[in-house]
Amino acid sequence: MLKRVFLSLFASLPLIAFSSDGADSKEITSEQVSPKDLEIYKHGFIRSMNLFKDSLKEFQKATEEHKKAKLSSVMQKAIQIMNETAPLCLSEDLQKQKEQLLKDFEHIIHQSTAQNFDLLNQDIEDIQKRL
Repeated sequence: MLKRVFLSLFASLPLIAFSSDGADSKEITSEQVSPKDLEIYKHGFIRSMNLFKDSLKEFQKATEEHKKAKLSSVMQKAIQIMNETAPLCLSEDLQKQKEQLLKDFEHIIHQSTAQNFDLLNQDIEDIQKRL
């Protein structure tokens, strides 16, 4: 089910700039995106944040390594969407908080301690309060 949610989320985001080799890709700023598209990107960020949060809860409960690996993959894909949408719809301050979330997520992957989970959950709450 999480995979289906992720795919529908990704498909709903408007395409803004791309190239097959990345050579002529341009960084798009929020000023270059219509207000309607900004709302779509913000909604995409929020949905991927919620998907990340739900997957994290399941990851905390999981005892089987294959389930943890699958949930980690879902969280990384959600992070990919957050990374792509954040510059278009978040303030610089919220983007910094998102970067802290990414660092704390890396700690979870390498060392799943209660303290690391608490830090990551706090990052999520802090960002969600300010959206």
